[in-house]
Amino acid sequence: MAFLRLAVPSVSEVTTSPLLGLTAGLAAVIVFRHAARLPARSARPWRALGLAGVLLAVGQAIATVTWTGPERGNWGTSR
Repeated sequence: MAFLRLAVPSVSEVTTSPLLGLTAGLAAVIVFRHAARLPARSARPWRALGLAGVLLAVGQAIATVTWTGPERGNWGTSR
């Protein structure tokens, strides 16, 4: 993502949210698979970390669907 942001900034504005969402979802799946192999007490923190990954992926999915571009808001300006 960093290379994409430096090489083609206009494309990275559109692809950052979906790529981050896919990466977070994949990481959550891996963490949940790892937690399934552990004893119940040891798996609890790993499940919490996996849940955080799922929430991040859902947030990025929402950002991907509702994104309309930087012209929508006045970021960095104070009135």
